[in-house]
Amino acid sequence: MAAAGATLMASTAEDGGMGLGGLARARMLYRERAAMKRWMADRRLLLHVGVDSPSANVRLAPVSKAAGAHYVQFVAPQYWAWAPWRLRKFKKLASEVLCILPFEEKWFTDRGMKARFVGHPVVNVPLDQERIAAERAALELPDGHPRVVILPGSRTAEIRSNMALLTKVHEGLTQRHPGLAAVIVAAKPELLPLIRETLGGALPENVRVVQQDGLQGCLDWAEFALCTSGTISLDLARQRVPMVGVYHLDWVSMTGSKVMIKTEHRLLPNIIATRRIVPEFVPYRGSHEPILQIASEILGSKERLARMGEALGAVIDTFGSHDAGAEAGEALEAYLGDA
Repeated sequence: MAAAGATLMASTAEDGGMGLGGLARARMLYRERAAMKRWMADRRLLLHVGVDSPSANVRLAPVSKAAGAHYVQFVAPQYWAWAPWRLRKFKKLASEVLCILPFEEKWFTDRGMKARFVGHPVVNVPLDQERIAAERAALELPDGHPRVVILPGSRTAEIRSNMALLTKVHEGLTQRHPGLAAVIVAAKPELLPLIRETLGGALPENVRVVQQDGLQGCLDWAEFALCTSGTISLDLARQRVPMVGVYHLDWVSMTGSKVMIKTEHRLLPNIIATRRIVPEFVPYRGSHEPILQIASEILGSKERLARMGEALGAVIDTFGSHDAGAEAGEALEAYLGDA
């Protein structure tokens, strides 16, 4: 947004919080909301576009609404997954919600909200196969078979919570599948030291660490993935990479998640498919052995790998042919027409 000409008042997206670590992030958001309220008080507001982060936007919406602005939320709050009782407040504040997952439009409209599925800003971008092939060649990825990509998350807390568990699964797979090659993807450059620290400093043989800008090349190379839950599971589905999803939590967060999360499935491909096509350990607290067992079984079966790849392709097909940027822009322009 800065590159497009927006003036940034603050940035809250560098590193999210999870579990007990979310308390510090909550305090930070409280300070930033206070600053934004002061900013809003001095200006004529036309439109408040909330991008994700309902914890920030829903609390700012009463201020923008009182100033006469419409509040439109881009990326639907996941009330369908947790705390649907919060929808009552959201309905009073939001003029419309622009959804990026295929089932969300119906979920919100069935509950009396104006909603529109505009497509996903990642999934609905066509893959450039020539660029992917060039990216893969430039990465100098390791030789070996089977080829596994490890995606430990995009936040410091996720790395600390999940990397050790995923490493144990990788070690077990290497013992069961001699010749296995692996790549670990660091979502941000500043996560590289933490990943190496978790691995004990030295990389295991036939393992590489690459940065997020090589993601599509890595996924083109990979036959299988170990990933944390989140949008990355849709990146994998988009390139038909079979996977196992994991999200390890501390015991406090694990207990809370059992109360809060309402969906039968927790990984996005499974939620969209309304059936478990991908093994998921989300949320999870326990030994690496159950994850290793099912990952090893899938890796050892060409039929299971192929079947999961086809099912992931069907999930991506449900997104249709949308342009999230253009369609969201069109929806927002309607609220500026009389300004």
